[in-house]
Amino acid sequence: MSPKLFRFALSAILVAASLLVASKANAFDSNPFPNISGLQARFLPSGLSANGLTWVSTTGGDTATITGTALIKVNSNGVNGASASFQVVQGETSSVVSWQSSFMANNAYTFFNITRYNSNNTCSSTTAHSYNNSDGRNRIYTSLTTSPASNWLSGFWGCAEGVAYHEGWITQSTYDSYTSGTVTDNNRVVTTVGNNWLLSTDCGYDSSKASDTSICTSKYRANGADQTAGTLNTATTVHNMGINIGGYYTESSKFQIAEILLYNRTLSFSEVRQVETYLSRAYGLPLMVGNKNNLGVYTNSVGSTYNSAFSTQPQINVRDMESNTVTTDTGTTVSASISPSTGAYAGQLIGDTTANTINGVATFGALGIKGSPGYTYTITYSASGAVIATETRTLSATVIPATVSISLSNSGNKRAATTITASTGQMGQVTFYSNGKAINRCSNVSTNNTYPFTATCNWTPMISGYQVVSALMAPSDSTGYSSSRTSGTSILINKRAISR
Repeated sequence: MSPKLFRFALSAILVAASLLVASKANAFDSNPFPNISGLQARFLPSGLSANGLTWVSTTGGDTATITGTALIKVNSNGVNGASASFQVVQGETSSVVSWQSSFMANNAYTFFNITRYNSNNTCSSTTAHSYNNSDGRNRIYTSLTTSPASNWLSGFWGCAEGVAYHEGWITQSTYDSYTSGTVTDNNRVVTTVGNNWLLSTDCGYDSSKASDTSICTSKYRANGADQTAGTLNTATTVHNMGINIGGYYTESSKFQIAEILLYNRTLSFSEVRQVETYLSRAYGLPLMVGNKNNLGVYTNSVGSTYNSAFSTQPQINVRDMESNTVTTDTGTTVSASISPSTGAYAGQLIGDTTANTINGVATFGALGIKGSPGYTYTITYSASGAVIATETRTLSATVIPATVSISLSNSGNKRAATTITASTGQMGQVTFYSNGKAINRCSNVSTNNTYPFTATCNWTPMISGYQVVSALMAPSDSTGYSSSRTSGTSILINKRAISR
């Protein structure tokens, strides 16, 4: 009779299976709204009333009142510099928008918006940079404070975009929409916008943070690029805010607005970049940043359960030298690895260990850790041509079953030498059983002390017929793991082969 060679697994959880995880780069994508404290108001087209005379923040509380020509909602279908399609609020030069006095009442604020001029007129060198010109491209966001009169504007003025005046210019005033190409000044580069969408970030003055270089105070950023040119403005005038209305000048524009965000504090630059990345990706409006230089953790993973996917999957972004997200980067493969990956506390990653960037951000799918409870692991993210990024995760110190699977190899015959190998997820001692009885000299067999952990039993079946083989794993770390026994598997042992 020809020898029969067979292997079988006696556990529903096979260690080998955990090693055969999907490693193909995924195409998941997610763009969660940033979880940043201090959000006072968020204005979206959905908050505009049916008659176009009231605009309510989706966060509640703040409301804008419209007089003159009512605002309307229209669709922007992947035009004017933004590749996405979205609904917007549109106003005329005769549309006057005013927020209540509590809106932007604190000089320490951070104001984001996606806005554009909506004028068909053509600016010229004779009409640009003049008070209340006839081109419909004047101030859009301006102060409505009258006592004392406050001269404040953000984003737009006199055919120029990407500008800001906080009781004095904090940017250059002459980035012109009637010219084409780019304007370069003191290492600041602005692509002229014209009627295109502009992502503005306006940071008010916070005297308590003035010396903290990590905080965005008295700054203005256009499409992710810092345009601040003036010295630190220390004006503490309360501004409030309106459109086509003013406490110092009344200047009118035709405009469209996709979104407004107001925070009641000056955010850190890290937080600012997170919001800018969200808005850039949501509206398909590329940020004006440098080339890919490094990786960063855009969204930290959440969850510490053994052998389970993180409840919040990590997102890794591609950054330039100033840590801005390179939202034009799509298709860069980001790989994840874990340490330690050898030794007594070796960890393994489960799920997809690679992800491709979409608009600068790589979102992992079903990534998790298999390792020792209570132990801290480092996940390293890497990509070609970029500096690595890391995050640390500590597995919950909860008692979980040890895992064990065994394989058996022999001729399938009585009295034939047989080797049983147990592969376990942890260090410990394994006892092997046949028909419910411990196999002679195969009790409390210690595993090796490096991953993958194994224990071996040398067995000579003394009887033929069906036998049920199983194994009991007693982990060394009894505070983190409980013992685990495989379900029994029936095998057939043939009568002893006789040579003739």
